[in-house]
Amino acid sequence: MTKRHLAVEERVIDQEARSRRNNLVMFGIEENEGENCVGIVKTEVMEKLGVPESAVVERAHRIGKPVRGKSRPLIARFLDFNVKMTILRRKRELPNNSRISDDLPLPVRLARDELVPDLKAAKDNGDEAFFAY
Repeated sequence: MTKRHLAVEERVIDQEARSRRNNLVMFGIEENEGENCVGIVKTEVMEKLGVPESAVVERAHRIGKPVRGKSRPLIARFLDFNVKMTILRRKRELPNNSRISDDLPLPVRLARDELVPDLKAAKDNGDEAFFAY
């Protein structure tokens, strides 16, 4: 790939990441037929974490194809970035079977996956380590 192609690819990934900035992906939230995903985010996540009722969920939906017996991840977009950050900071207060993470583009997720062993090694050495982006 040429330098120009790489630069364009980087810009596309950056734009995709920026468009997902206010999104969160939620795992382990029970799925029911005909559910209201925005309502689920408000009751199952925001209420339990003490997020103000005035916080706005722009949209929410399940991702992926339905599989019998398994709940699909739920993706939610928040009007206010600070609401998203509040949820991320308090996510450890949810039940153990629930997980919440940033909605990142695939290339960023793959790059992070490669760095996970280094992150774990640093933490095992007693260093403070985390992903900043």
